Amino acid sequence: MSELLSIPNVEVDKQRVACRLGYTSALPSAVNKAIDEALDKAKDLISSRGIYNLKKIASFSGESILLEGGVSFTTVKIGSYLVKCCDRVAVFLLTIGHDLEKKVDKLMAEGDFPATLVLDAIGSEAVDTAANYLKELIRKSHEGMEITPYFSPGCGDWKLSGQGSIFNLLDSSKLGMELTESYMMIPRKSISGIFGLGKVDRVTEAPIPCKFCSYKNCPNWALFHSKKGF
Repeated sequence: MSELLSIPNVEVDKQRVACRLGYTSALPSAVNKAIDEALDKAKDLISSRGIYNLKKIASFSGESILLEGGVSFTTVKIGSYLVKCCDRVAVFLLTIGHDLEKKVDKLMAEGDFPATLVLDAIGSEAVDTAANYLKELIRKSHEGMEITPYFSPGCGDWKLSGQGSIFNLLDSSKLGMELTESYMMIPRKSISGIFGLGKVDRVTEAPIPCKFCSYKNCPNWALFHSKKGF
């Protein structure tokens, strides 16, 4: 059974927004002010919601991971990792809604490119922050189990077309989400993916596939190789 979750307005980290804009040291005063103003406006433009379905792992063929009910995902690296440390996966969809995206499009149409870039970066950070919040909600609902980072179609060797299986399993209409023929999500600031769940010792001891992955644009890769880790 799928569980629909309303996620409280997440607090977007200003420094992480700055990093998305290419600033890794002290911010110029104008940029600092622009981010502060955009963060204040974004509070009324973000409405985070998620839905997930917990499924037992049935088998792994070496190429595809099969879940109970016949749902399967083709990924060697992620699949081989999950079967080593997890018994279940939480298949999920998450979005921060349409409002911020509409505001970004409006700013772009008006030619306000700096404001467009800042608000878009806030949206990207907001949906990643909401995913971490969703992770903790799932963890609390399944005491005694550890949860892995999330993995999404398009990460590593999991093709973007894998989003079709996720949308077939979950009722995306409850979130106002759609999937295009080219497997792009609407609203854009959305995430589809899976979390693995297993016994604490198995999950914490298993080597994360991000360690061996070269896809540096993935947020999991960046987090794994940061000082914070997962």
